[in-house]
Amino acid sequence: MSATLESQQIITRLKKEGKTVYNGGLGANPLPPPQILIDTFRENVHLKEYTTPDGIPEVNESVLNHYRSGPYQPTRCLFGNGLKELLFLVQVCFEGLIIHIHPSWVSYQEQTKLLDKKTVSITTTWTHNFLLQPSQLERVCKNYPDTPKLLIFNQPTNPTGIIYSPELLQQIGEIIDRYDVTVFADEIYSRIVYQQEDYSSLSKYCPTRVLCGSSLSKEYAAGGWRAGWLTFPSEQESLYQKCYIFASSMYSCISNPLLMVIKQAMGDHPSLDIYRQQTRRIYSELARYVSKHLSENTRLHLSHPEGAWYIWLNFEDYRDRLSVKDSKQLWKKIIEKTGLVTVYGEAFGDSQLSVRYSFIDIDIDRLEEDFSTWGSRVVNATQSLIEWLSQY
Repeated sequence: MSATLESQQIITRLKKEGKTVYNGGLGANPLPPPQILIDTFRENVHLKEYTTPDGIPEVNESVLNHYRSGPYQPTRCLFGNGLKELLFLVQVCFEGLIIHIHPSWVSYQEQTKLLDKKTVSITTTWTHNFLLQPSQLERVCKNYPDTPKLLIFNQPTNPTGIIYSPELLQQIGEIIDRYDVTVFADEIYSRIVYQQEDYSSLSKYCPTRVLCGSSLSKEYAAGGWRAGWLTFPSEQESLYQKCYIFASSMYSCISNPLLMVIKQAMGDHPSLDIYRQQTRRIYSELARYVSKHLSENTRLHLSHPEGAWYIWLNFEDYRDRLSVKDSKQLWKKIIEKTGLVTVYGEAFGDSQLSVRYSFIDIDIDRLEEDFSTWGSRVVNATQSLIEWLSQY
């Protein structure tokens, strides 16, 4: 079972038992979707015809135009039932070595295990803010000089909420070009970066190598609608063609009404701008609170989120006193002692004592009130963790 679903089952059980529980496990955005997207869905629900994996021309072009910027000029787009399905599709079709950056989203390694793909994992550390270092990537590339390589690259990263600086992206891009690496750029949280001017896509630095993808799930809080997209530059035409053929056999197309929702989401409607601004404000406030209080009151090594709603907590400095041998034992102890349900680090490919804390347990009906009101459950969960760790 997926570790996130396992955490959700525990939350449900503890609530039924009447126990105090804080939801820090799920990766879903609890906000309601923008009203304009709901209205667009309703207005197009009569559309029932089959389309194709690349959608319909007007929607395809709207996605491509959204991603065309500077040196990155994609020419092809595929649609899937969420970005997760498109990731699976690319990994099915890619023949070669798949490179993971740990800690990484749980489904990356779950999928490669299902597919029995040859993989190499690069482990990041808190000393480098859990970011891939160019030397790490180059070392892997040198070890597999004649093997086609696919790098799964996510930013802001799940589970850390961290983004890469332009300087670091430039260095990574040079290695990608030098060793002919293909990149699956999971940019599902890119428009939930708190300071949008700080964000830069890897596609800017190695534009012929990168497939950029996202979905309605995170940015517009519509995970259950299952609608994602992936763009391909012309240099990746052969991979695109193979993915198209496989997609046509696997799922044919996505829901026709959702294509029109995607077209609307690609536009510049003022209400969508306001929605994104509000989303960034909410999660930046939460991130600031959690990061500040855990930094000042614990010995945790933690990420300092710049986007999304995740923070990565490393408990290695508590290992001896907590008497736990791995992250799953740690996860269970945190639940028992604090009521905070997170996701254990092992699920993200991390061998140290770590968990991902998602600060999404908020009161969405009171967002117009003070932070102490709508964010009270996150405040209480964070304080409960601090109080427990103060014993050690």
